Amino acid sequence: MKINKSISLLFGIIIGLTCIIIRVPGWVYLIPWALSSILLGYFTGNKSASLINGFLFGCGLYICYNHHHILRFNYYYFEIKNISFSYFNFLFSTLFFSTIGGIQGLIGSFCGFTIKTFQFKSAT
Repeated sequence: MKINKSISLLFGIIIGLTCIIIRVPGWVYLIPWALSSILLGYFTGNKSASLINGFLFGCGLYICYNHHHILRFNYYYFEIKNISFSYFNFLFSTLFFSTIGGIQGLIGSFCGFTIKTFQFKSAT
């Protein structure tokens, strides 16, 4: 089963939206997010595709999930300040958190691909 980049990005967005709808405390989300990135790496064809798909999955997940938190924070915190600074802060924080999410997705996807590699090596 091959997973391409658009499917991994869409998968991250769907999981992010699901986490918004469910509304469980933030640390509980780490378990399905980690399992999803490991499964994504496990079902990806090769190592480089696994790393790219993991990064895109994490970026999509964090942009989707943290978007409404960051927007709400900027609205309340920068209500009195200049609007352009608020837009800059929103853009910077979105890019910052999506990069962190991408790195976490990359690590999880790499772990999933490594599990698959060791599983096939031990089977032969």
